[in-house]
Amino acid sequence: MLEYDDSAFYYFMIACCTLYLVPATYHIGKTFSWVIFSRRVTVAKARTTLEKVKMDRIATEKSSVKKVFSWFFVINCFVCLGTWIMFVYMFMAVGENKDIATFDPFQILGLSSSAEMKEIKKAYRKMSLQFHPDKNKNNPQAEQMFMKIAKAYEALTDETAAENWKKFGNPDGRQAMEVSIGLPTFLLEEKNHQSILIIYLIVLVVVIPSVVCTWYYKSKQYGDRMVMYDSYHFYRHMLSEHVTLKLMPETLGGSAEYVNKMQYEKSDNEDLSTLYKALKEEGRMQKQKYDKHPQMVKSNLLLHAYLTQIDVPPRLEADLSYIQSKSMHLIEAMIELSSTMRWLQTTKNIIEFSQFMTQGLWLKDSSLLQIPHFTQQEVKHAASGKKPLKTAIQFAKADPETRKGLQKFSDEEIADVEAFLKILPDVDVELIVAVNDEEQIAESDLITLEMVLTRKQVPDKEEVGLVHSPSFPFVKKESWWLLLGDDDSNRLFAIQKCSGQCKVVTEKIQFMAPPRAGTYSFDVYVMNDSYMEVDIHRTIKIEVIPASELPAYEAHPEDLELDNEPTLFEQVMTGNLEDDTESDVDDDSSDDEDSDYEQLTEAQKRKRKDRRRRKKEGDKQEGEEEGDDKKEDKDSDSDDETKKEK
Repeated sequence: MLEYDDSAFYYFMIACCTLYLVPATYHIGKTFSWVIFSRRVTVAKARTTLEKVKMDRIATEKSSVKKVFSWFFVINCFVCLGTWIMFVYMFMAVGENKDIATFDPFQILGLSSSAEMKEIKKAYRKMSLQFHPDKNKNNPQAEQMFMKIAKAYEALTDETAAENWKKFGNPDGRQAMEVSIGLPTFLLEEKNHQSILIIYLIVLVVVIPSVVCTWYYKSKQYGDRMVMYDSYHFYRHMLSEHVTLKLMPETLGGSAEYVNKMQYEKSDNEDLSTLYKALKEEGRMQKQKYDKHPQMVKSNLLLHAYLTQIDVPPRLEADLSYIQSKSMHLIEAMIELSSTMRWLQTTKNIIEFSQFMTQGLWLKDSSLLQIPHFTQQEVKHAASGKKPLKTAIQFAKADPETRKGLQKFSDEEIADVEAFLKILPDVDVELIVAVNDEEQIAESDLITLEMVLTRKQVPDKEEVGLVHSPSFPFVKKESWWLLLGDDDSNRLFAIQKCSGQCKVVTEKIQFMAPPRAGTYSFDVYVMNDSYMEVDIHRTIKIEVIPASELPAYEAHPEDLELDNEPTLFEQVMTGNLEDDTESDVDDDSSDDEDSDYEQLTEAQKRKRKDRRRRKKEGDKQEGEEEGDDKKEDKDSDSDDETKKEK
């Protein structure tokens, strides 16, 4: 019989509390340790002074009291503390209550293990009168205690019961497994029934449906990449086959993640107007398509201010940080949509926009501005003269003695430049085009393009470090995009992201060969998502032959033997047929089965007659063939004799 058991309930609650306390305590302890020791621990090994400033800023923001001790963190601390108190109380209660583990008659009667028989009888009479069911009507706990007292007395007075108790732990002898309900006994008390019913209805009717509805409402707004469906719809509306880079900030700024969650207040009007005027004066922002939507206008202006290095008012810095934190994830969603539509140029523009977002630069900015401490003055100096250096990769590959623009730099700043040039991606790309198990490419073959990317600036057996991006307020790892398309038709055939951080990275993409024979050329782009003007463009040519010119396929003899081997089903069926044939022959030759012939059904009789008829015809045909052979031998012998006589 199932019973409510306080001890079982304590064990159950201890297990449940442990599931929460372990991760919660770890998270709280980690947060406090971060606040205490963050000033002494470097987030990542900074390679330049600008990167060190960024890392220190990240550490300061993460360890700030306002950001760490949020309302959620404080509530979590109080809940964790209350759970710990409850855990300790239940642990102590389990230690005091041993009923779930052993049956101790002395403990039940309130006696010591050295009590005499007089004391046992006296305690039994006293407690049995106290917990007798007649004196405790409608009290299941008293009735249960009365039964325990009786068993305890029996275990101490009866020899058989005493032996069973010592041997099996129960006066009744060996017992089957007992099952109790892990709920407290106060649920059985009548005075608590109404309160328990109200709590049950609230949890079952209000709390659980509310949680499920909230979860369902939020989950159905997001796609597979945890990007809102409204964002995809807006990207589909804004992007096209010939969209330009100038439209990318407004496209990203219209994401539902920004529009739905970023607040717009009337106090923002003055700050946003100042930003708009500054951008208009420099001519670095085109007219907006959605200038009536306040959230879109706000996010678009903040993005342009970041890309053009315009200082953002302090009240808007938090909004800009939120936009930057979601930007890379949303840009990948834009790439996904563009690649689905097979737009080559649009996909390239979105990847270039990712480079601009990482470095905090925009369309008219030179890639030389990625170099630490470089300004427009150093850019003009480096790009002038007989041997101009117009890109950062050209500056990195130039002879250190011929590099221009470093004359006014201090030794520390020059060291920063040298450190950055060692970080800047310098890669070799090898492209291999082939068809599996074939030497030639035929019409409509499945072609595999394999890219082997080697980072020359990374030492052997090491990984590339974090992206050097002082303007972007978050740490980031670099990735490469492999694109296969045709510039003339602006078609994208295949795309693959390569996130490997090793010195040598291999990536493969597959595409279908053209349906007609001929010579075809494809454009391959290997684009970095973090650094500007380090991308690689290659053109590959493939010769497609007609499918009819492919050599005939000849199977290997061993493969043919494997194909000719009977399957398990065929082996089973063949074995059954042989058994049937042998049994039929035996049946035909036995007199016993002839005696049972009359007992067969008509269908079985017809089947047996057909078998005998086929056997006779086969024997007859074999006899005729044998006679023909003998006749031919006889004729040949007679011919030989005739020839001899002649």
